Amino acid sequence: MKAFILGILLVSSAASASQSQEFCSNAEGTIEIATRGFTMKTVTATQRIPGQDGSFKTREVLLTDAIVSILAAKPIENDYRKECFPGQMEGIGYGRNVQYKKIKIQRPEGAAFVRDIIGLSPDKKTLEVNMLCEEKLKAETLCETPSDAPAPAPTEGN
Repeated sequence: MKAFILGILLVSSAASASQSQEFCSNAEGTIEIATRGFTMKTVTATQRIPGQDGSFKTREVLLTDAIVSILAAKPIENDYRKECFPGQMEGIGYGRNVQYKKIKIQRPEGAAFVRDIIGLSPDKKTLEVNMLCEEKLKAETLCETPSDAPAPAPTEGN
C-alpha cells in the first residue's frame, strides 16, 4: 500500500504543469532554506555544541516548525526563455531569478528556539539573516496566438 501511494505521489508531481525550486543561504552557510514546489519548505540551521575542552562543534539541524518572513528583497538577476515548436500553441518556459533577501525566522507563537543556533537573537526567539537566493522555474507557456499560427496547407481539390 505504501508503494502504491508513493507511486501516485511521484506520478502526480511529474505531471505538474509548473515546477519551482528555490535555495537560499547566508554567506556563512549556517542558515539554509530550500523550497521545492510552491509549498514544501525546509529550513536548516547550524547548532553550536560545546565540547568538554571549551571548544565548539557544529551540526546542521532541521527547524521543522520554522516560520519564515521576508523583510526585504532586491532582485539581482532575472533570466527567462521559452522553447516553442513550429505550429504549436504551447511550449515550455524556463526562469531563473537571483535575489538578495533579508529573512526573519521564528517559531510559532513567539516561542524560543531550544537549541544554541548560530546567529540566534539574545532572547533566542528569532534569526534575522541576509541571504542570497536562487529560484528556478519551469512552466507551460503560450507560444503563438491563433492568428500568428501557420495556416494549414491547402488540400488537393480545393
